[in-house]
Amino acid sequence: MTKKEEMELFQNLNKMGTLTGVKFSYFVARNIALLKNDMEAIEKAFNPSEDFMEFDRARVELAEKHSKKNPDGKALTKEGAYDIEDTVKFDKDFAKLKTKYKDVMAPREKQMKEYSELLKTDCDVELHKIKLSDLPSNISVTQTNSIINLIEDK
Repeated sequence: MTKKEEMELFQNLNKMGTLTGVKFSYFVARNIALLKNDMEAIEKAFNPSEDFMEFDRARVELAEKHSKKNPDGKALTKEGAYDIEDTVKFDKDFAKLKTKYKDVMAPREKQMKEYSELLKTDCDVELHKIKLSDLPSNISVTQTNSIINLIEDK
């Protein structure tokens, strides 16, 4: 299992809190505990530097400044992005901002590349398995598929 698959499993296990059964609850809790340290380390590897966060705050401010506004003066968004009023002017100002923070961009790009490579590596956590007979009767197909590799048929 890769670290990316490990992350997905961790997220899926955390979504199973409504299912019941002592053995199943133990299975979920134990695996979450086994994966937690790895997840924290992976998250830490992804966290941007404070310098990059400063750039990102400036980027958001710039986007808000150049976006269309609602009657209250708040920036409008469209499909999860700021609805920029004058893209030519925004692009010019954004280019200046990137130049100002050029020393921050390369390290973040390197960090993102290394993070992507990290997610492809194998994890070395020995996970707890569960018997098919110990699965809750109300577990969905989607939930079962998300832990299928940890289910023993016997």
